[in-house]
Formats: sequence, structure tokens, C-alpha cells
Amino acid sequence: MSTLAGCFSQYPYGMWLGIPLVFFAAGAAAVVVGGLWHRGGAAAMAGIAALVLAFFAGPALYELYAKKAGDPVDAVVTKTGHRKSLKGKPLESCTVVDTTGGIHHISQRQNCFGQFRTGQQVILYKDPAGLLEPFADTPGNRAPDLTGLGISAGLFALTGGSVFLAGQRRR
Repeated sequence: MSTLAGCFSQYPYGMWLGIPLVFFAAGAAAVVVGGLWHRGGAAAMAGIAALVLAFFAGPALYELYAKKAGDPVDAVVTKTGHRKSLKGKPLESCTVVDTTGGIHHISQRQNCFGQFRTGQQVILYKDPAGLLEPFADTPGNRAPDLTGLGISAGLFALTGGSVFLAGQRRR
């Protein structure tokens, strides 16, 4: 459920569904394993791993989906800079124009971390369903980030393994 919550958080306004879902998943794992099966250590491990899983799985699966299923469109970075978050923290942002003339404001969620310069050619991976914002990357880089996917797989296995083993040894 935490993986699903992380994926929901990538959609516009998806955090309103993703955050309660991840708290429910972590709480349910902790209550069942710790409260019903009396396995406190496994409950702590499963609850913490389920919380952390959403932070890694959402962005990693978003990038994987964008690069593998997304439609690549050539684009040019027209402006780079900072914008302020609601709390006043400066965040990197890019303005990108694709070949159809569409203007896209790319944030850190869509892979603008200050690595692009004005005038640089990029590839936008557009969601075929049109639900997600486009993901920007350098040309020729279609491979997803394996580090985030590996961490997500490890956390998924840790969460599932903790619950499974606690269920095998319940009192």
C-alpha cells in the first residue's frame, strides 16, 4: 500500500490521497504485527519501512514510467531559475518549450535540479494518458535510475519480510 501511496503522490493533488494511505499502511502493519501478534521489533521495522518506502517508490516509479511508457518530445530550456515554496525555501525550476510550441514549467519533481542551462536541448517524456506532468532529461538517457528502484525493492522486501516472518512466529 505504501508503494501505491508513493505513486499517488506524483499526481497533481495526489498527496491528499497518498499521505493518508501511507499512514494507514504503516499503522496497520504496526498494529497487526505488534498489537495482535506481539512482535514489537518486527512491528517497528515494518512500520518504519512502510513509511520510508513511499518516499522512494513514488519518484522512482514515476521516472521508470515516464522513461519507458512516455512519449519522448524534443524541447529546449528557455529559462532556469528559482521559485519560492510556500515556506519561502528556494526551489530550482526550468521553463521548457517543446517542438509543438507548448510551454512547460518543470519543477524538481520533473527532474529540474539545476543541471540544465538555458538553450540546452532536453527530452520531455510526456504521459500517454495525460495525467502526469512531463519528465525532463538529457537526450540519450532513456535508462531509469536503478538506485531508487533498488532502494524501493529493498524496502518492499523488508516490509513484506517483516510482516511474513512475524506472522510465522506469532504468539
